[in-house]
Amino acid sequence: MNTKAMKLIYQNAAQIIIEMIPEDWEKIYLYAQMDEDSGTVFFYYLSLGEKPQPVKNLDIPKNFKVDEDEFFNLRTELDDCFFDLWEEFQKNGQECWINLTYTLDNTGDFNIDYGYEDLTGQDSIQIQTIWEYKNLGIIPEEGSYKRSLFEKYLEKLESEE
Repeated sequence: MNTKAMKLIYQNAAQIIIEMIPEDWEKIYLYAQMDEDSGTVFFYYLSLGEKPQPVKNLDIPKNFKVDEDEFFNLRTELDDCFFDLWEEFQKNGQECWINLTYTLDNTGDFNIDYGYEDLTGQDSIQIQTIWEYKNLGIIPEEGSYKRSLFEKYLEKLESEE
């Protein structure tokens, strides 16, 4: 199912993200998790260059001279877009997604993978750490809390093989 309203939401989200990024970029990876009461949205982008490094959206204000108020207003608008998308699923009688990964490249091609697994009770930092690894190849720093969560994830994968 893809309604006109959904297409507008996808386009609006892309425009907001592009407006938030203060440099040329190659690809954007966004994670959103929603339910009736709350949600979380974050993204990384790869800048253009020989060895593009992922830049997290929350690092933009401290790494670039951007107006923080304007940036956080855009961030709120982006959150609203994905809540609107979640509500659009609900309005159309479609099973509401729990989380999604939205990728957008600089040619305008995009992809959305919807997740329906119940994440109740799971550590949000663990969810983010695993998503960062699966989508961006980010391995947390040695000795960090995120690293311990990452190692538990790898152990679980090995035990399932």
